[in-house]
Amino acid sequence: MKLIRNIALSAMILLSAVACKDDSPQGTKVQDGAAYITMPEGYAKMSDKLLKTKFPQQTPKEGYATADTTSSFVFTLTDNNVSEEGLGTLKDMMKVQFDDFDPEITETVIDGRKSIVIKVTTPASDGEVNNIMLFTSIDGKMFLASFNCMSKDKEKFYSQGEKAMMSIKWG
Repeated sequence: MKLIRNIALSAMILLSAVACKDDSPQGTKVQDGAAYITMPEGYAKMSDKLLKTKFPQQTPKEGYATADTTSSFVFTLTDNNVSEEGLGTLKDMMKVQFDDFDPEITETVIDGRKSIVIKVTTPASDGEVNNIMLFTSIDGKMFLASFNCMSKDKEKFYSQGEKAMMSIKWG
C-alpha cells in the first residue's frame, strides 16, 4: 500500500512539474518579442549609432555584432504588408534583385512559419560579405532577420550564424 501511495505521489509531482513548464520561447528576444534567437557567444547589442554607421541606407531596427563588427545579426519587423501567400512573390522579387550574385533561395518552414531563406555573397568596399537572410510574415507584416560575415571570416562565423538563424522561434 505504501508503494502505491509513493508511486501515486511521484506521478502527481511529475504531472505538476510538466503543467508548470514554461513554454515561452528561449533565447535572445528580438523586435519586442516578435522572435527569439539562440545567439552565439560573442555578439552584443549594437547601438543605434553603430546600426546607422554600419547600415546607412536601410538601417535595421535591431542588431547584434561581434566586438570587431565583422559579423552581425540584424532584425526588422517592417511596416510592409506581406501575407504568407505573398512570400512567393517576395521570393521572385529577391531572385531578380540578387540575380547578379547567384543567390541560393529556398522556401522553408521555421518554427511552424513559412519563410524564405536567401544565401548570397555580395561585394563590399573591404572584400565580400556572406549573407543569410530570412523573410516571413508576422501579423501581415514583413519580418526580416539577417546574418552576415566577411568572407575572410567565413570559417569562423558562418556555420554558427546559419545554425542561429534556423533556431529562430516566433513570439
